[in-house]
Formats: sequence, C-alpha cells, structure tokens
Amino acid sequence: MKKLILTLAIAMSAMIGTAQDGLARWIDTDSVDTFISIYNSSRDVRVVIADTIYKSVLINGEPRVGVYSFVLNQSLIQGEMFIQKSATYNLYDFYVDLVQYSDGTIYRASRHEKPIGPIDYDKY
Repeated sequence: MKKLILTLAIAMSAMIGTAQDGLARWIDTDSVDTFISIYNSSRDVRVVIADTIYKSVLINGEPRVGVYSFVLNQSLIQGEMFIQKSATYNLYDFYVDLVQYSDGTIYRASRHEKPIGPIDYDKY
C-alpha cells in the first residue's frame, strides 16, 4: 500500500510541478529501493540528469560522494552528489551548481542550499 501511495504521489508531482526540485527517479527492486533527487536544476534537464546518474554512475560504476560533471544535450552540468545508504534503500541527492548551455548562457539556482558534509536524514 505504501508503494502505491508513493507511486501516485510521484505521478501527481510529475503532472503538476515539472520544475519542482526533489525526487526525479525511483527504482523499485525487491531488496533495495533507489531514490535519485535533483536540486537546483532547470526543469529541462532535471530528468535527464537523473537518468544519466542512474545509467552512468549507479549501473556502470561505484557511486561516490563528490563533484560530478556531465555533458548532456550539448550542455555542461556540474554539481555535487550526496549519498545515504541503508539496508532497504539508497538515496542519491544531486545538487546542481551550474548548467552551461551550448549557446553560452548559464543557469544557476540556489533554491536549496547544499548540505555541509554528510546529510543526516534522521533530522527530517
């Protein structure tokens, strides 16, 4: 029942708020669920960043906390990854610092402040 409610909430948020920061991808497996959240991104690259993190970082390598740079759709994306792992879920929070488009324009946002050090999810 919890997964059904979460799925409905994700579907509603995707329909209502395409520019909303936060959960961009949820990968449900029998043992460990994976959540990828993107913060401070423009709405046109948020889902693409989450897909790239899933394909490039989670599947093809060992994810690590730190700074990442991607080139997506001829745009340079720079940001920082924070990771929280438990026995039943893995949370990957990616805070975008810069999106530089191919025409030279730059997008920066600071709607959500990056954490300093590891994230303590028990506080929320």
